[in-house]
This record gives sequence, structure tokens and C-alpha cells, in this order.
Amino acid sequence: VKVPSGTPTGTQKIKVVKKATPNQESERENFTVPSTVPNDPMDLNQFKADGLTVISAGGYSTSSTVILRATSTASMSINMALEVEVKPTGTSFDEIGIVQGPTCSSCTSTSTAVTVSGLSDGSKHWRARTKNTTTNSTSSWICFVDCNINNADFIVDANAPAISGVSSSNVSTNSATITWSTDEQSTSQVQYNKTGSFVADCATNNDCTTLDSNPVTSHTVNLANLDSGTTYYYRVRSKDAAGNEAISSNYTFSTGSVTQPAKTTVYYAYATTSVVSAGA
Repeated sequence: VKVPSGTPTGTQKIKVVKKATPNQESERENFTVPSTVPNDPMDLNQFKADGLTVISAGGYSTSSTVILRATSTASMSINMALEVEVKPTGTSFDEIGIVQGPTCSSCTSTSTAVTVSGLSDGSKHWRARTKNTTTNSTSSWICFVDCNINNADFIVDANAPAISGVSSSNVSTNSATITWSTDEQSTSQVQYNKTGSFVADCATNNDCTTLDSNPVTSHTVNLANLDSGTTYYYRVRSKDAAGNEAISSNYTFSTGSVTQPAKTTVYYAYATTSVVSAGA
């Protein structure tokens, strides 16, 4: 006897009746009707585009692509797929723009995760559910951290700061001030020398100023101990909170010429054990 369609899931009892005595119950057995609705997803996690680097809650992705993963199971063997919905922070979920991952019978690895591409810069929050791809029945939606629409699960920042207004000022015989602006808060660093040939990594050379990690949009760096009567080449560097770095074009300034040394000179009395008196 086939169990009728629509029988509630869970433990049921089957009643067997002998034909000879229709009103006599011969036995009663329990059986379980498994659910075709997948279980709620667990262990939600988020990764950068490489699928390996975890994005911590509220962390940055420097790519417009992220990998969203969860563990999905079911009480019976069915074809499932993880579905996710990503929205800008402050925007409510509405089941529009759902992205579905590959079909799987046991969705537990990164290979069955959902790739979400084309994300714009800004804060995002997301939720996931599991779908039976045969019956289209779905589990409940589960949020990554919580369902507060104002909390950022991750932040997309795929663009480096835009540098503008680079200039030199207060140029003297042995000092100068370099200023510039960026369209987002970022660090400040100037790279300068007499040749105009710069290395990409400041850590491998000594022509960079000490990194000012204070994030600002109006940048000022003072250069000191310069040679007089010299043309200097320079460029500015700014890095945002996500680690995207922008480097400007090359610029120049020339220090003034003097007949006396421009560097600070310190004098020492040599081979004496007594105080040098005034005028001595």
C-alpha cells in the first residue's frame, strides 16, 4: 500500500486489518515519512574571491566577488543547492536577486558554495537557505551573524583611493612640504629621490618617508634634511582600510642654493678635559 501523497512527515503508525474479520486490528507498526524540505543551513562563512581567505565579520573584500558557504543537509537523499541573498547594509531582504550555488546531495565544501560577483563598493549583509531543486521546497533563511540590516557582514572595497591636488610648498634650501587629497580616508607616504626612478615596494628602499597610518583625506608630509640647490623627484602614496594602494605620477621641486652648508653641523671639542671658556 502506497503512503498517500501529502502524508505529514515524521513518525507515523500503520494499521493492518485482517480481511476475515474487518474490525479486528492485528498489528500496529511505526514508520517514518522523511521530509523533502532540507534542513536549515549551518556554519555560514564568507571568503574572498580565492575561496580560501576568510573574511571576518565586518571585514574587507578587495574584489567585487565573494564566496559564501554553508553546510546543508537533509533527512533523505535529495538534490539540493545553497541559495544566498546579499543586500547593502540598511536594506531589507526581499528575496530579489537570489543567487544559487551548484546542485549537491551533501553541500558541505567550498565547491558547493555560492559565488556572488559584480558587487558594488560598500557594506553588505547576507543570508542563506537550502533549496530542494526537485520540489523547490526550501529551508528557513539563516543570517550570517544576525538579521540586523544595519550590521555589515563584509565590506566591498575594490578601488584604490583617488589622488588629486598633489603639490609642493614651503620649499627652502633643505626642506619642503608635500600635500595632496584623496576621495576616501587613507594613509600618507611620500617617495622621493634625485633620479626619478622609484621602486614599487617602499620596504626595499630608503627613498620613502615613514608611513603615516592615520587615515585622512587631506594629506601633509614634511621633507627635511634635503640637499640645497637640488632638483628632487617625488610621488605620493595612499592606502585605504582595505589595503588598496594608489600611487601618483611623478612631480618635481628644487631646493634653494646657499653658500653655507644646509645640513645641521655639530661641533665637538677634541682631546681636552677642561671646559672651553667663552671666546676660547
